[in-house]
Amino acid sequence: MKNWLRGLAVFGGGVVALWALLYVVFWYRRTGCFDLFDRACNDGLIHWLERLVSLGWVREYQTLLAGLFALGAGFFVVSAAKITAEAQNEEARRRAREEAVSACAVVAARFTQAAVALQRKTVYEHDLDFTFTIGLIATLSKIDTQLATVAHAYIRDARDALIERKHDLAALDASLPNKRAIIETRSRDMAAQCYAMTTILYIIEENIDADGRFNFRDRNDLRPGVLRSNLNYLGVSPRALGALKGFFNWDDHSPRPK
Repeated sequence: MKNWLRGLAVFGGGVVALWALLYVVFWYRRTGCFDLFDRACNDGLIHWLERLVSLGWVREYQTLLAGLFALGAGFFVVSAAKITAEAQNEEARRRAREEAVSACAVVAARFTQAAVALQRKTVYEHDLDFTFTIGLIATLSKIDTQLATVAHAYIRDARDALIERKHDLAALDASLPNKRAIIETRSRDMAAQCYAMTTILYIIEENIDADGRFNFRDRNDLRPGVLRSNLNYLGVSPRALGALKGFFNWDDHSPRPK
C-alpha cells in the first residue's frame, strides 16, 4: 500500500510538471512569442509566473480547487483507513499465531509431565490438575478443530489414567505382583500416548502457518522422530499408541519430527 501511494505521488508530480511545461509552450505559441530570449515575451512569462507563485489565480478557480481538495482529502482518508485496517489485520494474524504456538508448547509440556507421572511410583495431587491445559483447548480449536478434539480426549484419558494409577497403587497388596504388572502395563501405554501427543503438538508448533493454523485432519505423514526413543524407553511398540499411531509415517526414520 505504501509503495502504491509513493508511486501515485510520483505520477501526480510528473503530471503537474508536464502540465506546467505544456502551459509554457502553448503560452509562447498563443502570444506569438517564438524567441525565448525576447524581453517582451519573457516579461509576460515572468508576470504569469509571479501570479502563479503569489496564488493570485486561486480566486478564479476556488470552487474547482475546493472540489479537488475535497476529493483528494477523501482519497487520503480512505487510503489511511485501508492502511490502518491492513495493519490491524496483520497484527491480529501475528497475535493469533503467537497464541497458537504458545498453546501447543504448553499443552505439549503438560502431556510430557503426565507421561513422567505415569511412570513414577507415586502420583501426586498436582499431577491430576489439568484445568489450565483444558482452558487452552479453545485456542487449539482455532488451529484445527480435529486437533482440539483429539487433544481434549487424551487429556481426559491421561487424567483418568493418573487417578486410576493413584488409586490402584494405594490399594495394591504386595502379595499380588500380577496386578502390579497390569497397572504398569496400562500406565506405560498411556504414557506412550502422552508422548505421542507431545510429538504431534511440537510438530504443529513448528509448522503453524502465518494465520495460526495447521491442517491436522486425516494426517498420516508426521515424522515420529524422538517418539521412537520414548517408546523404546517404555518398552512398548507403536501399537500401544492406539488411534494415534495412524497419524505417523513409521517408514520415516528421520531423527527430527516434522
